[in-house]
Amino acid sequence: MIPTILFDIDGTLLSFPGVGRRAMERAMEEVWRIPRALERVSFAGTTDGLVARQVGGARPRAALWARYLEHLERMVAELDAPAPHDGVAALLDELARRGARLGLLTGNLRPGAVIKLRAAGLLGSFDFAVSAFAEDGDLREEVAAAARRRCDGAPVAVVGDTAADVACARHIGARALAVLTGAHEEAELAAAGPDLLVKDLTATRALADWLLAPR
Repeated sequence: MIPTILFDIDGTLLSFPGVGRRAMERAMEEVWRIPRALERVSFAGTTDGLVARQVGGARPRAALWARYLEHLERMVAELDAPAPHDGVAALLDELARRGARLGLLTGNLRPGAVIKLRAAGLLGSFDFAVSAFAEDGDLREEVAAAARRRCDGAPVAVVGDTAADVACARHIGARALAVLTGAHEEAELAAAGPDLLVKDLTATRALADWLLAPR
């Protein structure tokens, strides 16, 4: 069967440091009237929904998401020539050329993912046909399970930059490729037990060979 490669976004495909946090914190202050809402909240490996739950409990989210996405789009547009991480575009191109299905396994809301990928020049260049987003569940494991169901039984590999990405891969019986382009230190990410740990995604052919190798 055609293998599916699921990529995390933030810290893996690209990094817009602090932008998502600032956009959501501003939205929480404006909509929920909670100042400095995210001072003690980590975004690494989580989902937008879980962050909202940690801060606002069961409060309705529709107005929050609308305001958050407005701020996110504006803040991303103000960035100076945002681009994907080194090696990302070449690896995606190589995987697609060799017949892999590309997908996303991310804690971003779908519209937020679109904003970020479009800004980095990845949306439209690649078909992320099998994907799951924060709308699929507040817990990252729920998002991973939704992505796995959409793979139709195909072999799966997960590429991410956090221990949560490795845990997601284990949760759905996938191989885990961890990359040190995010916030985790090498020892911390190695302790999560990925099948392969790399500094970045620049070794195009070797990484494609590994991701597409039969299990």
